Amino acid sequence: MLNSKNRFSWCLESENRMRRIKPNEKLSKEHIEKAKHNLKAADYNVQGHFDDWAVSQSYYAITRSWQFCSRKVLNLRITNAQLAQLNF
Repeated sequence: MLNSKNRFSWCLESENRMRRIKPNEKLSKEHIEKAKHNLKAADYNVQGHFDDWAVSQSYYAITRSWQFCSRKVLNLRITNAQLAQLNF
C-alpha cells in the first residue's frame, strides 16, 4: 500500500487524475454551497424516514466538501471522481 505522500505524488503524475490550479473563489464557494444544500436535503429525508436517500445525499455532501477543500486549500482540481474518495 502506498503511503500518503506517495499516493499524492502518484495522483499528480497525470492530469487525468489531479492537477494544480489557480485559486477560484467563486467555484470554491459554489462547491461548499452545494455541500450545504446536500446536507439540508439529507436532513429533510431523515426527518421523513427516507434514510436510503439521505445516505446518498450525505455522500454527495462529502464529495463536494472535498472538492471545496482541494480547490480552496490545496489549489488542486480533482479530474477523476474516484480520486475524490481517497484519504490522504
